[in-house]
Amino acid sequence: QKEEYPVFGSRIYAPVCLKAEFSDGVREVALVFDGCAVSDSGDEARVFLRDEHYPLKLELVYKLYEDIDLIDRHTVIHNTGDDDIMLENMGSAAFYPPYADNARLTYMGSSWMHEYEKQQCQIGRSYTLLEARSGLSNSRNFPYFAIDDGYSRENSGEVWFGTLQWSGNWQIYVGNDDMLQTRVSGGISPFDSAWCLRGGEDFTTPVFTCGYTDSGFGASARAFHNYIRKTSLAAQTNRVMPVLYNAWSSFTFNINEELLFAQAKRAADLGVELFLIDDGWFEGRKDDRAGLGDWYPDKDKFPHGLKPVAEYVNSLGMDFGLWVEPEMVCKNSNLYKEHPDWIMRYENRVNEEIRYQVTLNFAREDVIEFTIDWLDKLLSENNISCLKWDMNRWLSQCGWPEADERDRRSMMIKYIHGLYRVFAHISKKYPHVMIENCASGGQRADLSMAKWCSRINRSDNQDPLDILKLHEGFTRVNLSKTAGGGCHLHHTPHGVNGRSVSLKYMANLAMMGSFAVGLDLRWLDEAQLEEVKGYIALYKEIRETVQLGDMYILASAYDNCYMAVEYVSRDKEINFWCEGKFPEN
Repeated sequence: QKEEYPVFGSRIYAPVCLKAEFSDGVREVALVFDGCAVSDSGDEARVFLRDEHYPLKLELVYKLYEDIDLIDRHTVIHNTGDDDIMLENMGSAAFYPPYADNARLTYMGSSWMHEYEKQQCQIGRSYTLLEARSGLSNSRNFPYFAIDDGYSRENSGEVWFGTLQWSGNWQIYVGNDDMLQTRVSGGISPFDSAWCLRGGEDFTTPVFTCGYTDSGFGASARAFHNYIRKTSLAAQTNRVMPVLYNAWSSFTFNINEELLFAQAKRAADLGVELFLIDDGWFEGRKDDRAGLGDWYPDKDKFPHGLKPVAEYVNSLGMDFGLWVEPEMVCKNSNLYKEHPDWIMRYENRVNEEIRYQVTLNFAREDVIEFTIDWLDKLLSENNISCLKWDMNRWLSQCGWPEADERDRRSMMIKYIHGLYRVFAHISKKYPHVMIENCASGGQRADLSMAKWCSRINRSDNQDPLDILKLHEGFTRVNLSKTAGGGCHLHHTPHGVNGRSVSLKYMANLAMMGSFAVGLDLRWLDEAQLEEVKGYIALYKEIRETVQLGDMYILASAYDNCYMAVEYVSRDKEINFWCEGKFPEN
C-alpha cells in the first residue's frame, strides 16, 4: 500500500510519519479521509484527515512550483480536543518513486572539513536511515536524497530527489517494502524529542521539497537553485556577491582599531568591497576561554566602540561586516554569571564545555528576547552590512529543568524554532544586512538557511583541491554563489592537510563562490598584491554570469583527476567555463 501519510498502528511495519499517544494511553492512530481543497491560485492543495475516534486532525499540504517542477510538502497536526496528545514522531511527508531492480540511492555523508561527500548504494529490502542527531543538520549526513535506476548521469536519466528544510535533528528513511515498493519518508528526528500537543493547539512540520527530472542529477540541482531564487527572503540572493576580506587569519584575537584601519586601507586598494571583523572584538575576548555572551565592544581594543571602524571602512568605499556567535556563551562571561539558568543543562550533572563554551537554550522566550535586543542595538548603532553568524559546537546535555515536564523533550525542536525567529527578525527589520550562516563550517547548510542567508560557509576546509568535491556536493542544493568561508585566498601550507597550492589555483576555485580573501596583506610584496588585485578584477568581470546564471558540471572530480564547470547566463547568451585539475605532485 502507498499510504499518503503512514501512521503507527494496524499492520504498518514500514517507517511511519506520525506516532502519537492519546491521554488514555492508546498509541495507535487510525485516519480517515475528511475532505480536500485547492487554492484559488491553483498552486496549493490540502488533504484533510482525521482520527476515527480521537480529536486529532491533519492537513497534508502540497505547494506546487510548476515552472521549476518542485513540490513542497508539509503537514499540520491539530488537537481539536481538551486533553494532551503526545507526538513521538512528526514526519513531514512520504514519497513513492517507481521500483527498479537496480534502484540506486545517492546521498551525502558529512563531517567537519569533509561535508557533502557523495555516497551511493543500491536500494534493498532493509531501510537505509539518513539522519542528524547533533542538533546541526549537516553533521553526519546532508538532508538530501536522490533515487535513479542505477544508470542516470549528470545530464541524462530520470532522478527522483528531495531535501528536508530543517536545521536541527532530522531523519530520512529509504528502502523497498515487502511488495517491492520503494518508499521514502522523512521529517524531524524523534531522537531525544517529543512534542506535547495541548488541546486547541497545532504543530506544523518542516517543509520537505521534492522533485523529478528526466535530465540527470545536474537538472535536479538547478531546480533547487531556481527554487532558492524564487523563495528566498534575503535581498542579496538575486544580486552579485561582494569581494570579501576577513581579518581573522591576519590577527586572530589580537585586533584593535589601529591594526584594522591599516589593513582596511590595504584591502580597499585591492578592490575589496566588504571588510569583515571576525572573532575577538567583544568584551574580554582575548582568547577562546572568555567573552562569548558579552556582545559589546572591548574597551581596551575599541575605546570608541565599533562605529569609528565602520565609518572608516565605509569612507574607503567598502561595506562593514561583523562576526557573532549568539547561540554560545563562555562561563567566563558576565552573561553566564547573571543567567546560569539560560544554558542547556541537566540537574546533578557537570556541564560539558566544548571550546570553553556552553549552549544558550534558544527554546526559552527570555533568551530569544535577549538575543534580539542586543542584535538590534549592535545593528542600529553601527552601519553593519554583513553579519557572520557562527555556531561552533554540537548540542549536548539538552536539558531544560525549568520547563513544564510535558515540554522538556520538545526543547531540541523549540530551539530551532527560536533560531528561525531571530533570523526572521533580522531579515525583516534589516533587509540590507547580508547574513552569512556558519556552523563549524558547513554543518548547518540545509535549504531552510537559504530563506534568510545569502552567504553560507561551505566548509572550514578551504583547501582548493578538496573544494573540487566539496563544491559539487554543496551545489546539489545550494546556489554556487553562496559558497562562503573566510579565506578562499589564504597562506599555505594548508592547516588541514599541509598541502601547498598556488595563489592562481586558489583564485580560480574562489571565483565559483563568494570570493573571500584571508591573506595577511601586511606580508605580501608588491608583485603578490598586484596578482591578488588582478584576480579580484577578473572576478568582478565574470561574476554576473557565474553567480546569476545556471551551473553545469561537465566533469566531476569523483570520476576524473579534474573538475570542469560551465556557467551560462539566464538568457543563454554568455557562458564561462572553469576547470580545476589536481596538480601532478
